[in-house]
Amino acid sequence: MTLRSFFAAASLALTLCLPATAQASEPVEGLAWQWNGMERTYHIESSVFLPEFIWIRALNNLEVRCTETHLDFIATCAPLNEHKKKWLVRCKIDDIALQAVAMSRDAAQAQGPDSNLDKILREWKERLTGTTMEIRWRDDGRLGSFKFTELDRRNRRDLENTEIMRQLFMRAFSVAQVRLPRKGTDDGQGAFEEKNPMFSGYPAGVGGVGAVRVQHRIEPHEDSLVYLRTKGAGSIGHPSATSAEITQEVKNTFNMDVSADGIFDLERGHLVSREAEVEGLATSSSAVSEGIEAPPYIQRYTLKLLTEGDERPELRETKAIDTRR
Repeated sequence: MTLRSFFAAASLALTLCLPATAQASEPVEGLAWQWNGMERTYHIESSVFLPEFIWIRALNNLEVRCTETHLDFIATCAPLNEHKKKWLVRCKIDDIALQAVAMSRDAAQAQGPDSNLDKILREWKERLTGTTMEIRWRDDGRLGSFKFTELDRRNRRDLENTEIMRQLFMRAFSVAQVRLPRKGTDDGQGAFEEKNPMFSGYPAGVGGVGAVRVQHRIEPHEDSLVYLRTKGAGSIGHPSATSAEITQEVKNTFNMDVSADGIFDLERGHLVSREAEVEGLATSSSAVSEGIEAPPYIQRYTLKLLTEGDERPELRETKAIDTRR
């Protein structure tokens, strides 16, 4: 599929699938993040089911091709600077559990309690627990420039390994991104729109094309809390999750369906909780569909603010889990 035909199809899909605009109502004010003087602890879970494999690697020797990843972690975040509209936020990974599924060709490396994949995941847990990630966080909810500050980068393997970790954590933190309206108000519309929310993307180090548009409906909850209910659709194209080159030809195209429900605190300027699910179905012309029924690209995320006095949740067990395909 050429880029021109891809964008034409994506534009039509967006027109047909985007929810109708909500009716005007009393303006909602306070739709903006605030980080000055704040420290927040979040429990975040992410599950990503890929149509292609990614490499999960140890620092030395071991590597396994995986088609599912699951992160379950607690992160404490605080700003490194004070500003009205943008902050560099440092998030410490207080505790983490990791699970992964090896693709069928690597199934032998994921069997038994001391499999190669188990060893890699335990190494990742040890490396990631207590490490920090810096995120550029704007008052309108945009996140960017995810960077680990302490992981080894001694050689090419370290760099590639750290990049895979960074991509997976970008996917996990994407549940926190909602592109809030300018000036922190919906102007009485009861809803606002966003193009290409972070969690609708593809976890790879090469660029993609396409567009996913969503609408966030605002509904009253209690006190200073409001519901943010998200629906949307679109199409994204990508060369390949394992390709090292960016080409003009779109190798894989996915029709995306997006839904999420969250609670935002207008007074304190933060998300209290959010759940999101994204499902992408490969088109028949995609490379991953050649001769087979392509597996879907599915992402599921949850985020919950932990406040003082909350009992810390019990995380999953770090281990390899059963092979999916």
